[in-house]
Amino acid sequence: MARGPRKHMKRIAAPKHWMLDKLTGVFAPRPSPGPHKLRECVPLLLLIRNRLKYALNYKECKVICNSRSIKVDSKIRTDMTYPCGFQDVISIEKTEEHFRLLHDTKGRFLLNRITQQEAAYKLCRVKALGVGSGAVPHITTHDGRTIRYPDPLIKPNDTVKVNLATNKIEDFAKFEVISLALLLSFDGGLQQRGQSSCQATACFFPVLSVSVAQMCGAARGFKKGQGYAAGVRMRLVRRNSMRLGLR
Repeated sequence: MARGPRKHMKRIAAPKHWMLDKLTGVFAPRPSPGPHKLRECVPLLLLIRNRLKYALNYKECKVICNSRSIKVDSKIRTDMTYPCGFQDVISIEKTEEHFRLLHDTKGRFLLNRITQQEAAYKLCRVKALGVGSGAVPHITTHDGRTIRYPDPLIKPNDTVKVNLATNKIEDFAKFEVISLALLLSFDGGLQQRGQSSCQATACFFPVLSVSVAQMCGAARGFKKGQGYAAGVRMRLVRRNSMRLGLR
């Protein structure tokens, strides 16, 4: 077998939330190395060709990307297989359209159309808090960002509102008991999402006792890393919950 990273992916081995049929072809576009994991992202090619229907085939999508018309988080991306993940902002300058990648209740990526004002920021989950060289504090977010000198009140698992133009934190929401949260994964996969009220419990690892709307109010336990604090101040979460029919 050849050395180096793999550059191909069979279509039958692609993640189910890409919604690719088995009979159209043999191979699927493999995401490039980037800020999101392979099984938790969707290539830019599938968004342009399969979701937005702006291209009919691979070649047309390549022409669109090479024309430098697609922006991801306010940065021009010419790589067709660039991995786009949760809360990423996709902007198309020529059509003046802006979309935010969210999840529906079945774990599939949803292109939520937003305004130009909403496309100026994104919500990022804090994964780690550390101190770099020169005793400079910094946080690491779920999309690979490193933000220096954060607010001292920001801790791991919190959610920060990041300005995409300046990469500065504008606001943050704490991940605490009885806080508004979004469930990103449970039962070992990306099966269902929802808006929930969380309570922390003591166990071998941090566990959340969550009451989800789709589960008819039944309480379930989930790992702490599967929660995404939303914050009642974030208008984006309230608007998306109304669109999905959640309360």
